[in-house]
Amino acid sequence: TAHILGKGRFATVYRSTLPNGTQLAVKVFNYASVSPTFETDIEMLGTIKHQNLLSVRGYYASPGEKAIFYDLMPNGSLYSLLHGQDQNSVSPPDWATRQRIALG
Repeated sequence: TAHILGKGRFATVYRSTLPNGTQLAVKVFNYASVSPTFETDIEMLGTIKHQNLLSVRGYYASPGEKAIFYDLMPNGSLYSLLHGQDQNSVSPPDWATRQRIALG
């Protein structure tokens, strides 16, 4: 099953639950907006390790559709937190907090 978490210019993000109960965020890209080096770019992203970034769990690439699979963030996205759209936050974090997030 899948539910839309967010929609943007380049992709739609869905919450998906696998048969074993694992929840994932699946970012499905609009075909026209995807780089021709998609697979190489995703493989490079898979090597990045940072405590405040989700690891890429996998990807799917076909001529008509491309997607990236991440662990689901139950408290919302980093974007929502930084822009004051987080359901648990009254206002966006100050610059010192943003720097701590970026540096890990």
